[in-house]
Amino acid sequence: MKKHILISICILGMAATGCQIGDFGDDFAAPQRNEQEEAVALPSNLNVTPVSQILLQEYKDDSVQVATLGSVNLPEGSTLGNFKLVLDDKYSVVLSGSLKTTAEELQNIVETAFDADTVLREFKARVEADIYCGEQTMYLASQEYTLSMKPFDITADSWTLIGVNGDWENDIAMTQVAPGIWVSGRISITSGAWKLRCNLGWDINRGGATPSKAGEFVEAVPGGDNISLTGDLIVVYNANNETIGTMTWGIVGSIASIDGFSWNGDIPMNLGKDGKYYSIPVTLSTTDEIKLRKNAGWDENRGGDCTAADAEFDAVSGGNNIKAPAEGTYMVVYDPASEKITLSKQFWGIIGSFNGWGGDLFMIYDGAGKWAAYNQSLSGEWKLRQACGWDVNRGGAYVSAGEPFAVTNGGDNITVGDITTFDVIYDSSAETITVQ
Repeated sequence: MKKHILISICILGMAATGCQIGDFGDDFAAPQRNEQEEAVALPSNLNVTPVSQILLQEYKDDSVQVATLGSVNLPEGSTLGNFKLVLDDKYSVVLSGSLKTTAEELQNIVETAFDADTVLREFKARVEADIYCGEQTMYLASQEYTLSMKPFDITADSWTLIGVNGDWENDIAMTQVAPGIWVSGRISITSGAWKLRCNLGWDINRGGATPSKAGEFVEAVPGGDNISLTGDLIVVYNANNETIGTMTWGIVGSIASIDGFSWNGDIPMNLGKDGKYYSIPVTLSTTDEIKLRKNAGWDENRGGDCTAADAEFDAVSGGNNIKAPAEGTYMVVYDPASEKITLSKQFWGIIGSFNGWGGDLFMIYDGAGKWAAYNQSLSGEWKLRQACGWDVNRGGAYVSAGEPFAVTNGGDNITVGDITTFDVIYDSSAETITVQ
């Protein structure tokens, strides 16, 4: 049933409350006596800044910030409470005072409201609250907005590989080894070109430029060109930063922060222009153990002993399992020329109102000073920050699509106007960001 939000005051027993909003008993009996200067200014709506997009996979075991609460001019002695998120005038979720809920609660609504495994699911949303004034209650709501959510239960065969060796009839399955990262088995590709598609259909598919060599990642372009890379390949799609590549070196091990990841899969590493391999940032506890291995097999593997973040250590063939020096998020870097490994804190992510300023969208590094996240919908304000912290961050004033703009540490939050889907390229040498 649609709930009509009214800002109202129940007058029964008002004089007995502790709220300093005046004596309305006689005034309601004779309204003409309520002079203008005695009127109480009540808030007209709930002042919140909503999150317009939530990727539930990023919050599977954590609370989700759905909005932030701004100042509300309340009558003296009154309080706010009973926060709710209302979706499509049909579903509601109880929120904490900090406007958070759980990913499971939102996932339950997504599953109830939609049958198909669409990528993003849109709701008409608003945040509601009550003003408690003694025994009286007034009701407030935020302005309605559109909230997009991506569920975390998309099945392992949602992304598939097609076109291998000219076969456009039969899809090759891919497995999600970590949130948003899909990997095929090892495939012999001798001819033709191939693409990736979602849910065995063509409505959502990815192509792109052909990588120059195995291990290198390129932008995953919606509806993009067929890719003609051949060889014995493990094809990878990273839906987080929208890249396609193939895996040579990858990370295997026991990582508690990734659900179900325990020596049963490989997180691919990107071959940069400098010849080094770079992983996505991974959160490690001091009890987690990892190694690097080539082509998802044990014939070639590397271990070693890490003593400090950002300190190189020897990459030993068949060496010890690698442990983090302290709990935290690291980008694993492997230099095969010098046989050195680094657990690096020198990585960048994007954070902003699109994800409630909680949790980073990690960018991919190309080995030449540039960091990228492709095909993103970053509504509202956002910034770049290093190593999931605020000591080093980048902001600035967007100019226009395709034009680099200067960024500085602690600079302004970035907004890009009416552009809805775009690439973000950060040049750490020039200290510029390009939105295109």
